[in-house]
Amino acid sequence: MSKLNWKSIKDLIKEELENTIGDDPAPSPSTDTGNLPTINVGSNKFRLRLGVNKNETKLGIKVKFISERPLDPKIKIKLEIAIMKKLQNGLASHDMIPSKDPDEPEENTIGIWIPIEHIRELILDALNG
Repeated sequence: MSKLNWKSIKDLIKEELENTIGDDPAPSPSTDTGNLPTINVGSNKFRLRLGVNKNETKLGIKVKFISERPLDPKIKIKLEIAIMKKLQNGLASHDMIPSKDPDEPEENTIGIWIPIEHIRELILDALNG
């Protein structure tokens, strides 16, 4: 049995992702949201979509909160802050720090990503724990 190191874990994850999702792009947030779980933030309903961010500068897990209605820019900022605080508090015990995705193109979507390095550390801690 071979020893697990970061390279072998990364290769396994990459292989699994390629087998699972292939090269097909993720559906646009404005389509196919019917089967996504609903999250309530105050009086606002969002659909939750998870995916893999393959951008080399933001490699990690992307989390999208897709509003069912248009978001006023001022309210969107307040919702982003509330969601980020909740995620930061919930993920802190796992040494994960979510970041706002400044490149989210959809106006009705709040985009957040968790760096792959944080996921790696969680896995290594679990394996070494």
